[in-house]
Amino acid sequence: MFWDTIKHFYARLGAIPKVSFAFLGCGLARAWLWWILSLVSYSEAFPSYTGSQGHLLFDLGEVIGFFLLSFLAYRFSPFFKRSPAAVLALALTLFGGFGTVFAVGSPVVGVYAAFLIIGGGVGYALLFLLWLELYGCLTARNMLIAWTGSYFIALAIWGLHQVTEAGAIEAIMCLLPLMSMFMLFKGFYSLPAASLPAKMSHKPSIPWKLIIVLSAFALAFGIGDAATGQNMFTWISKVGMGIPELLVLLCVLFFSKRFSFRYLVTVASLFIVAGLIGAFFVEGQAVPSFVLMNASSEIYLIMVYAIACIMGHQLGSSAVYLAGLFAGLYKVFLQIGKTLGLVVVEQVHNTAISVPVLALIMVLVTIAATIILVQDRSIVDKFSWKEQSVDPKNASCAKITEEHRLTPKEASVLLLLAKGQDTAQIAEELFLAQSTVRVHTSSIYKKLDIHSRKELDKLLNG
Repeated sequence: MFWDTIKHFYARLGAIPKVSFAFLGCGLARAWLWWILSLVSYSEAFPSYTGSQGHLLFDLGEVIGFFLLSFLAYRFSPFFKRSPAAVLALALTLFGGFGTVFAVGSPVVGVYAAFLIIGGGVGYALLFLLWLELYGCLTARNMLIAWTGSYFIALAIWGLHQVTEAGAIEAIMCLLPLMSMFMLFKGFYSLPAASLPAKMSHKPSIPWKLIIVLSAFALAFGIGDAATGQNMFTWISKVGMGIPELLVLLCVLFFSKRFSFRYLVTVASLFIVAGLIGAFFVEGQAVPSFVLMNASSEIYLIMVYAIACIMGHQLGSSAVYLAGLFAGLYKVFLQIGKTLGLVVVEQVHNTAISVPVLALIMVLVTIAATIILVQDRSIVDKFSWKEQSVDPKNASCAKITEEHRLTPKEASVLLLLAKGQDTAQIAEELFLAQSTVRVHTSSIYKKLDIHSRKELDKLLNG
């Protein structure tokens, strides 16, 4: 029995999809972000904002980049085919990296420092969304493996920088965007052409309920984060972020049949509620509260980016549109929450503000938002990332897609046609207009030289 268990375990390990190391290059970009933020937050060379120097300006650059790129995605995506996007991402991140190093300890402040930080934020936003555009080409399971893997790559590089004082490390950190960009395009060119995103022919439906819940959650997290007064560039913070990354990775690899976004939402909400209660009601619990809130924040980000990538994969288009929207709104409401949190902390002894009442309101809002989201099957169930390998027709669809060179969108429609879904059901599943589904169906029939659903079923079963 024992050896059977061991053999089963190794068999599961052997079944893990081999994700190219190039897909983990996102970790280089994340390590660069952590390093730059630690510099601008604690150096006197940069403008200060409520005790965290320069951080707000960098976040402003990110927000500008996220919203702008999301707006431009409909017209110019996929961005990886646009050489100006790569040049701009590299130029701004290298400028931000080298400029920050030289500015630290320098008397140069003011407009130059602000421009430096904001430019770096815009560059990082573009580089990060390019990575999500690549992740949107993967199956959901591979996407989550690559995402969680990128975190541990970032953690290892950031940790090396923390324990090393050599000047060479500074130069290497500045070059991380260059290495990340190299691995990014290596990842794109290692994918089959049929998996690459095409130009967006229409904007996908926006899951407004998810956006509202995400914004409320970010607001609550910002308030609680400010209340703890902890340093976000410490091992405590990274451990808090790493806990859900490890849990998600293990669940994807070994418990995929029993794992869904519903569990992610529930766990994230439990963590944020426990963190808020600890921060406001229990004295001396700042560190555990900080860990819990960082963990909950990371869980929500994993979920929303996965949803953006899954929708991009289903539609065969870029994941940038939704990912940029999610990321920008999260940053905005996080900063609003931090500002409110700092005001609350400063007014702890002011009877005009009842801190426990405010904290209780945020806890109740978070719980209510969680209940709403968990009960919304259109969000939690529709965005299931489990592999669809149980249906033997999937193999036939994959073979037909390859032989007849169907586009990613046509492949998605074909898979649902094989499952017996009608035009209305396919339109709802893929966030398409029914007329668009009919166009794709006609194109599929033409390429397969058939004329009816009956002939398609015969071909799939033959």
